[in-house]
Amino acid sequence: MNSTSPLVSVVIPAFNAARTVAQTLDSVRAQTYRNIEIIVVNDGSTDGTAEILRSYGESVRVVDQPNSGLAKARNTGCQLARGEFIALMDADDLCTAERIALQVAVMQSVSEAVLCSSDFAAFSKEGLVTSSHGAKYYSMISDAADGLNSLYPQRRTIEITANTQPASIAVDVHFGKVYGELVHGNFVHPPTVLFRRRALETAGMFDETLRYTCDWEWMVRMARSGSFAHINRSLLEYRLSETQMSSHSPNGAGAVDIVRAATKIWRADPELMAADRVRMRKSLGEFCLDAAYSLAERKKLDAIKMLFRSVWTYGVLKPATLKIAVKILLPFKLLQFAQGLRAHQAG
Repeated sequence: MNSTSPLVSVVIPAFNAARTVAQTLDSVRAQTYRNIEIIVVNDGSTDGTAEILRSYGESVRVVDQPNSGLAKARNTGCQLARGEFIALMDADDLCTAERIALQVAVMQSVSEAVLCSSDFAAFSKEGLVTSSHGAKYYSMISDAADGLNSLYPQRRTIEITANTQPASIAVDVHFGKVYGELVHGNFVHPPTVLFRRRALETAGMFDETLRYTCDWEWMVRMARSGSFAHINRSLLEYRLSETQMSSHSPNGAGAVDIVRAATKIWRADPELMAADRVRMRKSLGEFCLDAAYSLAERKKLDAIKMLFRSVWTYGVLKPATLKIAVKILLPFKLLQFAQGLRAHQAG
């Protein structure tokens, strides 16, 4: 490879991914961009993941560690990465053949960018669900007045002619500073991300105390350090599954984690809070309200505390506030009965 094709390290955490990890690895190995190292962190898998990874021999660098969670696994992989760029992947997703080629070319074209993401498709065991899933997955995009145009300050088309099939591909790219928007909620899909390794020196590693929201909090730190680029083309196929972390956070833990991450983001930048106080308080209040709703059935005392923070600390009072208060006050068995009754009437 010549100097225009820098090494890219693809970091893939894997926990009990025996059913999917081979497809993921094959999609990375099929990249039109060839100067790639693949690092898989086997995060304490107890199924056949380790055996499948060994079957790839020296084409994949495998690191085994006790089960420690996504943030720790990502940190382990990033610390071992030798590439100028690091790309993130999950062990159940697939990437298109041009993903790395297009992202590297965009990062070389938009030299001020520290990170490049993309749109993504979604599929299930039945097949393709949608060819563009970003706006459906992230309410920050769907709720914005003009979608991504409202979140990124600039937009242009970039012609890419290296390591692609066909030989020339024109991609529509949004780019610029997104920190002021990203602090209010995530809209950058982590498994689509490619970033400059040196950016970790400024932003730091993933916070291992945040189980469900380490990606968003880390992305905010990255956005504070520099510009982002986003390719308006689906370069990843996201697997929809009931067992995914993003779709399963028991007893409201995911919603509470969002509040913890948002509080950390707020405290890290008092100047932002002073400049954007009204909107920041609204965002934090709504995060607390969501957490109260998630906790209302089984952790009522914690739900009351979150509802109190939403109303009294951040001044958020919405129609949903009263409904959540009622949900907290009703006994769990009565809630189950009401839910069953509604389901019966709907049927």
